[in-house]
Amino acid sequence: MASRWKKHLPLPVDGRHFDRWLLLFRETAIEVSPSIAAAHFIERADRIAESLELGIAGKNGILLMKGQRLRRPDTEVYLKGKDDIQQDHVRRVSRSDN
Repeated sequence: MASRWKKHLPLPVDGRHFDRWLLLFRETAIEVSPSIAAAHFIERADRIAESLELGIAGKNGILLMKGQRLRRPDTEVYLKGKDDIQQDHVRRVSRSDN
């Protein structure tokens, strides 16, 4: 496994993080890229996220089956609160307006 993957394996994340990251990535790709390019970038990001999620699960002794998602107890992951997510969105929108 390449070193870039190894650096991600100990992160305290689960499927919820990947869902959030992919949502932000999709929104950004669609916003800043031509539609054909955005579709390509999104497809690639989905594959990378799936691979990372499987790797993190495996590192933690969890075998995910096809379509199954990694879900850790809330105490084992860092989860932003709703207010944090809204503030992130406001910052992102204000940056795109400049």
